Amino acid sequence: LPVVINTEMAGQPTESQVTKEKVEAGKAKRKFAGSRAHFLLCVIGVYSAYLFYGFLQERLLRDRHGVDEVDTVFSKWDANGDGKLSLAELQSSVEATGLKWDEEVTAKRYPLNRSHVDLLFEKSGESHLDKEGFKQSYLGELFPSTLALLFVQCIINTLIATIVLFISREVRKPSPIFDQIKISVTFVMSMFFSNYALKFVNYPTQVVAKSCKMLPVMAIEVVRYRRKYSVLQYILVLLITSGVTFFNFFKPGKAGGGDSSIFGLLLLLASLILDGNTGPAQRKMKEDYHISKYHLMQFTNFWAIFVMLAGLIVTGEIMPSFSFLERHPYTLWNVLLFGLLSGIGQLFVFNLVADFSPLMCTLVTTVRKFCTFFFSVIFHGHHMSQEQWVGAAFVFIGVLLWEVDSQLSKKKKQKEKTQ
Repeated sequence: LPVVINTEMAGQPTESQVTKEKVEAGKAKRKFAGSRAHFLLCVIGVYSAYLFYGFLQERLLRDRHGVDEVDTVFSKWDANGDGKLSLAELQSSVEATGLKWDEEVTAKRYPLNRSHVDLLFEKSGESHLDKEGFKQSYLGELFPSTLALLFVQCIINTLIATIVLFISREVRKPSPIFDQIKISVTFVMSMFFSNYALKFVNYPTQVVAKSCKMLPVMAIEVVRYRRKYSVLQYILVLLITSGVTFFNFFKPGKAGGGDSSIFGLLLLLASLILDGNTGPAQRKMKEDYHISKYHLMQFTNFWAIFVMLAGLIVTGEIMPSFSFLERHPYTLWNVLLFGLLSGIGQLFVFNLVADFSPLMCTLVTTVRKFCTFFFSVIFHGHHMSQEQWVGAAFVFIGVLLWEVDSQLSKKKKQKEKTQ
């Protein structure tokens, strides 16, 4: 005779119970998405990850590497081991970094103060440097490839998104490959222009420009997607952008270092324009094809890997990057951490884009840039002027008023629905 097992008596959940649990879990998930707690979690995640991300970005792309290990560098360059660097050894070592010995002495990537070297040669009457002379002349190296840095970053971001998708077991929904690639190209090229601009502009200038990207986001959403914003929202966006501008432009001395060039500003302008297209396009794809935020993050970074790889092949920057990491192995850990922080930050950013508006995401990341710069000012001991404190007040007052206005608008809409 067949044995009938009562699943309820055996302690196993019935099919109806499993279905009920799934429904309840889905309700809880939907209730959390877009809630105030969800927004707060995203803000904390974005700020925590990108504060250190910004610190590493400045360190990798603006600082010179190897200055604090000049003894090691001298030993590597001293091929003969005689405690002196001949002209031939200097020339071959400089050319190993991807530069030419006869290149203009003011080249920003140049590892030696050539004017100082020539002066020491002239004073000594000899064509070699001892260790002390080398210490006075060695400037260190700049990271040779922005493409390589972003290539690693996109790989790590893709892996993080894939892991999250595997854990959450989200079902992939189809979307046009061409649209995916377009979003990916604007996304990664915006990052490239922004990071590459640091070779030509100082860090505060980059922060100011990137903080203004809420304006192209608003402009594109109004023109292309016919979205409407209130007059107060326009005023608050301008107030916040003005505050960040005050904070960066009215600084005493040269906090942040470096001069800005027209070419660098044009790169930042290109990055802004691409930023203005990426956010709204991602939101439209999510609405049209119901793409999850993590799939959005995955394919955006996945296609970006090939864009950066193509750039590395065309520019021939693959071997110089490997050579640089070989000379400065500690930099590899900074690069990997840079990519990891980017991936964690992107998880929260894509949550903001998917469950909130692109403009809200822009507001959060804008204030985050302000905090990043503020962290940089404290860490590097820069002084703040009165105008900078005024700018800080503009930013936080603007954000506070925006939040109050958003909450009042939600309550008003809910009240209208109930009537």
